[in-house]
Amino acid sequence: MEKHSLHFQDEEDHCDSEMEMRGVPGKSGTSLPTILMLAPRSAEKQRDWERAAQEMAIFLADLSRVCSFSETEIHVEIVALELVHRTHYTKIDDPVLQSAWECLSGTIFHRLQSFRATQGHITCLSLQKYGTNDYAGANPPTVYTSVDYDSDETQWPEVITEVKRTLDATGWDNVQVHIEHNEGMIGHFDNFTNPTREQMNLSYGLKKRIEDDYYSTVHIGDDFGAARDIKRTDGEQLSPTNGTIGCFVQLRTSESEPTWRTFILTSYQSVRPAFNGFTVTPDGTDSSVAPPIANSDLWTVDLAGYTPDSSAKPTAFESPSRSKHNFNTRCIDQSIVCFTNRIPYWEKKDCTTREKRLQEIRERIAALKAERKQKTEFFEANKQALGKLYAASGFRRRVVGRRMDWALIEVDRPWHDRLPECDEWESPHSLLLKTPLMTYGMKLQEQTRSIEVLSGYGWSSYRADVYKIGTGSGPTVGSFLCTNNLVMIRDDQYMNPSPTEEIAFAPERHNYDTSQWGFCAPGDSGSVVFDENGGIVGLVIGGHKNNNSDNYGYGYVTPIEYVFKDIKDLLKEHVLDIRIAEP
Repeated sequence: MEKHSLHFQDEEDHCDSEMEMRGVPGKSGTSLPTILMLAPRSAEKQRDWERAAQEMAIFLADLSRVCSFSETEIHVEIVALELVHRTHYTKIDDPVLQSAWECLSGTIFHRLQSFRATQGHITCLSLQKYGTNDYAGANPPTVYTSVDYDSDETQWPEVITEVKRTLDATGWDNVQVHIEHNEGMIGHFDNFTNPTREQMNLSYGLKKRIEDDYYSTVHIGDDFGAARDIKRTDGEQLSPTNGTIGCFVQLRTSESEPTWRTFILTSYQSVRPAFNGFTVTPDGTDSSVAPPIANSDLWTVDLAGYTPDSSAKPTAFESPSRSKHNFNTRCIDQSIVCFTNRIPYWEKKDCTTREKRLQEIRERIAALKAERKQKTEFFEANKQALGKLYAASGFRRRVVGRRMDWALIEVDRPWHDRLPECDEWESPHSLLLKTPLMTYGMKLQEQTRSIEVLSGYGWSSYRADVYKIGTGSGPTVGSFLCTNNLVMIRDDQYMNPSPTEEIAFAPERHNYDTSQWGFCAPGDSGSVVFDENGGIVGLVIGGHKNNNSDNYGYGYVTPIEYVFKDIKDLLKEHVLDIRIAEP
């Protein structure tokens, strides 16, 4: 460090060094032993840092050859302090900037496509107040850019310089530029026979543990999944990813005697595992979705969508999903073993509470066995069967630049479209005053307003909040973030698509301890979004969590009027009208 004059004389400037396991966030099995150094960022010292890191790496390689850790490769990483601090974001409250962004975002995207480091790697391009200030509104307006992990970060300084030059030329000299590796929210697969500790912990966080009995009636916000296991390319058996039952709609079919038929509305991404050709590959100790097999059912449906006339034959669906069911039975079995192992200890203990503790343990074991029996018999009796796919958008459909990502499942079970009651909104992380008081226990209503007009601030600030129920995050409150996030999703990259413009909603900051919550989570795709009067306004099609964010992330919401229009356009030979389902 001294050789390259990397000293920091100021008391607040310091360089920390520590050894830790570093890997790709969210991907277990990628961690490597790394000497990590945190230091203030300085463009003038960039080359000095690179030379210092190279020399340290060479020194460690030579050292490893003469020491006992010769088979272990130690890496060196220097990271700016800003990249490890907690980050905060919020919406741009300047309508002039918001309006200008709708035009400038496309210019910046095409500029990014001219650099090798970012061409074909962008996953999100957004304008937001972003930074490390705990008060989110005090952070500077920032062009936030996320890219996939194939992007070479050593080339980012050149990219940032050029994007900043574009902003300065537009008069946006106060707008900052940030780039980070981040692929957005993606579904997670659980190993069928031996899930990893990371997979188990993630499943707990995504509310997969159901302690109540399974029930026959399906509700808004319940989870569902394809009724089959997934075989990875290396032969490993996986539980398919799960999605959310958004709501129930009715289509008036164009048969000789038109009738209203009831369907589940959800997202297309949630039903893809039901098609032949769905491919999953190993990714460290985890799994990743790969492009479908060429000319397979999924390859065809990705391209053209799915209708009753399609030749593809997807499997049926079930709720609860087998991903959630397998996790529950595994948790129960582990708990039974844990309680059983406590019995010998208490039998040997000589104390007045021994018999009471033994009785409590045996009662708990009996309750767990009864719970497992109910859940297992539910699946053995095929009561989890949900229905078959009727139609789906595929990946290529667009309405005014918004991605169409919807699917319809003909429901074959009793259903209920009730919105959450007061007690379902209660949480140690939320304030009930910010929840939709007028919707408690009511039926989901038809649309009365559009979130599309938020770009023109057509909603007053107190009416700009929205609400949803997702299987991964439960009932949540969202606040408008940005109308023109340019978004690319990983699963359709093999089709070389253009980015879509998506409306984003973040967790409502005055309602949550945001370090514990978010507007959406993995598994929430397909959730419907409603307003304070219970009127449907949109469909969740995905989400994003900024690195080191103070909350679990924001969601992309498609205006429901576009979804309904696209359903009628695709099914024009089969459907005359669409409405929110009536009992």
